[in-house]
Amino acid sequence: MPALLVHPSLGKHDGQINAARSLLRAVALSSPAARHLTDDERRHLERRYGDEAHFWGTYRHNLTKYSRVSEGDPVLFTGGGRIWATGRIGFQFQNRGFAQQIWTSHPEKGVFEYVYSVTALELVSIDYAVVNAALDLKPSNHFQAMASYEGAKAAAVIEALGL
Repeated sequence: MPALLVHPSLGKHDGQINAARSLLRAVALSSPAARHLTDDERRHLERRYGDEAHFWGTYRHNLTKYSRVSEGDPVLFTGGGRIWATGRIGFQFQNRGFAQQIWTSHPEKGVFEYVYSVTALELVSIDYAVVNAALDLKPSNHFQAMASYEGAKAAAVIEALGL
């Protein structure tokens, strides 16, 4: 059964900075940040992606939502009043040191220590209303917090967007 992750990523301040560092451009697996990967993580990433990969992550308080998705599930990246990119969840891992090297930490929430690589990243411009309709949400919903959907709800969005 498919799952879907809707993940804010181009919000104000640190969201834009972080997206520029790891979503809008790939992170080299030979970069200083990559030195914080475990040997296992590095092997998995190199086997799947070669020399570089796109990454995103989340805070500890989103662990339940993060745990509902797995490799191959679609992810919608939100920000700037729209869905600006789609992709697929890749390799998932927890690595605080790697995350601290890539992303700006939030003073209260911490760091995006729950990391996932992103495959099939595609820049798009999709109105929130399309996804809201598929989820039976108010048309004005702006996805300001990470959300995960499973089953019929995930399938409805996947079908509506042709993912």
